[in-house]
Amino acid sequence: MKNIEEIKENLRECDYYFLKNIQQYINKELYFYGSVTRFDYFPGKSDIDIIVFSDNVDSVVKQLQNHLNVNRDAIEKTINYMTDSKSMSYAYKINYVNLEKNISLEIFVYDEKYKEKLIPNMALKDNLPFFVIAFLYIIKFITYQIQILSDEQLKYIKNLFMNLYLRQTTQKFMLNLKF
Repeated sequence: MKNIEEIKENLRECDYYFLKNIQQYINKELYFYGSVTRFDYFPGKSDIDIIVFSDNVDSVVKQLQNHLNVNRDAIEKTINYMTDSKSMSYAYKINYVNLEKNISLEIFVYDEKYKEKLIPNMALKDNLPFFVIAFLYIIKFITYQIQILSDEQLKYIKNLFMNLYLRQTTQKFMLNLKF
């Protein structure tokens, strides 16, 4: 996972300042993972994956809900099984999409107590071999630039490939619950 300064070069200027504003508003550091930390990120097209750690998760979720002006149905509670399959973590997932600004965020808010175990799990998604990142770049290019695949098809192919590579399934390692 990386902080905002470590991914600044990957972001459009407007996205950088938008994310800095969120970070200042909630007074918590934003941690980034996924494509925004790699070269398969497409500014204005790819979503930005974020993790926030807090001792007061409910407060941070309410701050984010207020600041981003998202409805309650954009928030899910998640149960994550760690790769050691012996422990779980809980988080709130906030899906934020702003079509005007061409930005899509997937924000997970975790209790601080999960940080030590969660960081190695997230590193699996950041430290992928070149061939995996190259494949992800190609299918994103086909979707975003050539527009042969739909966003749903991209998501399906990406999840299938990542699950095969990481030898895990989304269903096994993450459960999302609607309120």
